[in-house]
Amino acid sequence: MQYDVLRSATILHMAKETVSFRIDSGQREALDRVAKLLDRDRSYVIGQAISDFLEIQESQIACIQERVKQADEGRFASDEEVRAAFKRPGSRRRTA
Repeated sequence: MQYDVLRSATILHMAKETVSFRIDSGQREALDRVAKLLDRDRSYVIGQAISDFLEIQESQIACIQERVKQADEGRFASDEEVRAAFKRPGSRRRTA
């Protein structure tokens, strides 16, 4: 919880720019509901959503780039490692 407070404080001190975009009425209604529940305005909720989205995307892109680098270097799991992973409890096994 403290992390969110610190992150929000940092966002408040950053330079702000106006960006406009279109959303459907259902999304706007959901946005307003969430803003009301959080006792925040739309801009805050949109800013948080964008920050969270960008953080996730950047993390996933970095992970993909690392895996591509490993593949380019020929670093793959062996057949034995793959079989062992599929034998673990809870792993889903394809039958096709």
